[in-house]
Amino acid sequence: MLHRQATSNRIRVAVLALIGAGFLVRLLWAGYFPNGLYADSEWYYKQAVSLAQNHGYLYQGQPSAIWPVGYPFVLSLFFRIAAPSLAMAKLLSVLLLTLDLALIYRYAQLASGQWAVAVATLAIMTFAPSHVLAGSLVASEPVFVCGLHLLFVVTLVAIREDRTWQWLATGILTGLLMVVRPEAGVYL
Repeated sequence: MLHRQATSNRIRVAVLALIGAGFLVRLLWAGYFPNGLYADSEWYYKQAVSLAQNHGYLYQGQPSAIWPVGYPFVLSLFFRIAAPSLAMAKLLSVLLLTLDLALIYRYAQLASGQWAVAVATLAIMTFAPSHVLAGSLVASEPVFVCGLHLLFVVTLVAIREDRTWQWLATGILTGLLMVVRPEAGVYL
């Protein structure tokens, strides 16, 4: 029993250390990489500011649903807490991708049933270049992948426990993901 507890504590420390390292690496990259707003990121940013200031989701001054509102809406909620800026938009990406690391770990743990697989998966994703680089972008990907991995976790739990509210949660999450990226319906 004592050996199992010690192993459990070491796993917990390793997971927290990897997630902490993931946060630090993404934060440092986001601060280092000198990218600005361009194309889609400029649209997302302007719409998030407009939503945060209660002006609505507008295209050429008129309410619109021409592009998915999911990411600008999430960013606008963050802008209501922290003043709108490129640095804050990047910080949200870093925070979401750090949360995504925890969700990836949990998914790997549920899917495999083995802590070693989950820790190895987390270690790989902690330093995966595309996952790190996304922390410096004002883009829908951090919200989408975080939501997608949450959906995977909720779905695996629903399969195991088979409770109505869990299946309802999978449907709601699927719908919310499609508001972030409509092509999610093809993936799911």
